[in-house]
Amino acid sequence: MLSCMNGSNFQKNRNQARASLSEEKEKNRILAAENVRASARAEHLRKSRVSAKKRELRLEGDTSRMKREVDSLKKEVQEAHNKIASLEKYWKEVLKKEAEKHEKIMKKTKEDHMQELMKRRAKILGKHLLLAGCKISNMVNSWEECDDTLSDVLAEIGEGVGMTKELKKQVEEVIGVVFPTGPCGQKLADCLQNVLDCNVFIKKHVIRK
Repeated sequence: MLSCMNGSNFQKNRNQARASLSEEKEKNRILAAENVRASARAEHLRKSRVSAKKRELRLEGDTSRMKREVDSLKKEVQEAHNKIASLEKYWKEVLKKEAEKHEKIMKKTKEDHMQELMKRRAKILGKHLLLAGCKISNMVNSWEECDDTLSDVLAEIGEGVGMTKELKKQVEEVIGVVFPTGPCGQKLADCLQNVLDCNVFIKKHVIRK
């Protein structure tokens, strides 16, 4: 009976040992599986960190390259701005000089044109003046040979002198500007003065007679 009890205990202990062993094996299997998964996760994390590091380095390279490109573009923009400012200054000076040149040309052309007109007018006035002087001179020279009365002669002389005075006024305005010290202006002025002096002489001496 004791032998049966011992055998029963032994069998029981063996079964318990087997159960414990199976349980340990299951735990070991679970732990091994967890280790595999943990290793896989660790490897995945390592690869992720490596990939992230590569991306970080690539981004740093891209950032550095973009910064260089931006600096280069800024430099080009500044150079273009300087060139534009230089061109604006250059063309401003060119336009200013052209405007001044055009103004001088227009002024010179206007002065030449006015001087030419003055010369023509002076020439015409000179001809009229000489004709008036000749008329008065001829009347004075032929007065004693004609049948006109003194009043008629003086009236004609007065008409010629009136025209001469008007011509003198115009000559002083025109030729005095064009030829202020020239021989032409002086000659006309002397001629006018001679005509007027002649009129004064006639009035003083002829009327007294």
